[in-house]
Amino acid sequence: MTGLPPDLLPPDLSRLEALRAWHAMWVGLLDDRITAVRQGQEQERRGRERRPPPADWIVQHGIGKGPLMIHTKTSPTADQCWARVGAERCAPATREQALAALSEGGAEACQICRPDTALGLLG
Repeated sequence: MTGLPPDLLPPDLSRLEALRAWHAMWVGLLDDRITAVRQGQEQERRGRERRPPPADWIVQHGIGKGPLMIHTKTSPTADQCWARVGAERCAPATREQALAALSEGGAEACQICRPDTALGLLG
């Protein structure tokens, strides 16, 4: 290597070898971290690809009770509705589960997002 200042590196072999070992250690640590980050990103990508689509129906449960209210996420007002209920007491549901909860489970249809209309129970 030419063009480097003459005092940039120490002149003796022992210090040069120590510097090389120190830098090799850091390159190894960086390589390990790069590999770990790439693996994490790949796992996240695979997880996103394998994740099922979000449910169109939400069952809100009462405290110590069964289904309390059914919500839909297909309505234009679903975001407003979704924000009003506690997410910790909500669970995704299939169309069949939502219909069963409304017809047999004693759950009510939300008056904001109107899942009964979206499910075809009302015209």
